[in-house]
Formats: sequence, structure tokens, C-alpha cells
Amino acid sequence: MTRLIRGATRALLPALMPVLLAACGGGDASAPTPPAAPTFNVNETVSTSTATVGDRVTWTVVATNSGSAATNATATLLVNVPSALTGLSVAATGASCGPAVSTLTCTIPAGLAAAGTATVIFSGTTNAPGTLASDVQP
Repeated sequence: MTRLIRGATRALLPALMPVLLAACGGGDASAPTPPAAPTFNVNETVSTSTATVGDRVTWTVVATNSGSAATNATATLLVNVPSALTGLSVAATGASCGPAVSTLTCTIPAGLAAAGTATVIFSGTTNAPGTLASDVQP
């Protein structure tokens, strides 16, 4: 089960404000519209849907800037790592990650171009039976 929380759509209200003001008889409808803000879409996949104790399982998390502008600030991905894993390894492209414990924190630097991606791959060996669920929060 993957829960995605997206909070990078803050540009909606500033972009609509001139239109809303003009519709109410106030403001300047010809005022320039602020540039489009970056928006992240996050996709997480796992190498297998079933695993037994001793299997190596790999998750791939891809954050894509689906907006029409480059990012102007850093973004943070928080990945809740399943507790039934040992021997964790992490590799990232377009992001830097701290050590993987119960939560993996990865930072995507400012300047990620529109349609650009940052990829985080983490894997571990299962050490107990049960459900392996990861949770990603962009």
C-alpha cells in the first residue's frame, strides 16, 4: 500500500487571483499571471509482490517535476522503510539521501527542470514474514 501526499500545487491560488478579482469588479484583469509552479508526481514500484524470508526486495521511487517550470527550492521525499528489512542499500540519481533506518530522507535540489526526474532506489533483505509496505511522502 502506497500513500502519496502531494503538496507542491501552491501556485493555483496566485494564478487565479487576478481572474477572481476581475470577476468581482476589482483588481486588474490584465495583470501578469505568475509563472507556473513546479508540481511533483511521485511513483513507487517494488520488485516483487510476494517475498519470503531471505529474499532481496527493491523499491524504486521516481519524483517527476510535471510542472512547466524548474523548481526554485529544494524538495524532500520521506520514505517509510518496512521494518522487516536488513542490509539496506540506497542509490539515488538527482537527489541525495541520508542513511536508511526506519525513514529514508532524500533531498531533491532546486533547479530540477520541467519534466526532470529524481530517482531513489532502496533495497533490503526480508528478515521476517509479513507485509512489506512502504510509504512515500513528497
